[in-house]
Amino acid sequence: MEILDPVFLWIASRFTAGVYLTSTKVQGLVWSGADLVLVFIFLRIASLLRAQEGARPIRWRYLLLAATALATPLLAFAETPRQVLLLESAVCGLQFLVLLHTLVRERGRFMSLLLDAGPAQGEKRAPGFVPPGPSSPHR
Repeated sequence: MEILDPVFLWIASRFTAGVYLTSTKVQGLVWSGADLVLVFIFLRIASLLRAQEGARPIRWRYLLLAATALATPLLAFAETPRQVLLLESAVCGLQFLVLLHTLVRERGRFMSLLLDAGPAQGEKRAPGFVPPGPSSPHR
């Protein structure tokens, strides 16, 4: 597409190390914010499922997520690409470790939720599907 060549050449001629660092910071802030929302939603679902069963509430996972929420804005103050990389790796790594731990630890509750939910409105169950009962291995 030769029509786009001048556009790409214009961008490339103005894409400096400073622009790269700034765009990387913005991208890190946006992705970390999205990851915060994603992990928070899964933690909230897990909390509600635990509350239904009378299990102890989740605390330390929320605290770790809050720590990443407090650390995320520090990306804006990083001065070198290495600082951005290390901070973003720590923030995202911790967020996804909390998510992974939650999904593994609460897998039975999540599976039970999914299996008990049934098909979406207007859809039918697969032939031969038997919903789990009280003695289901997913509980």
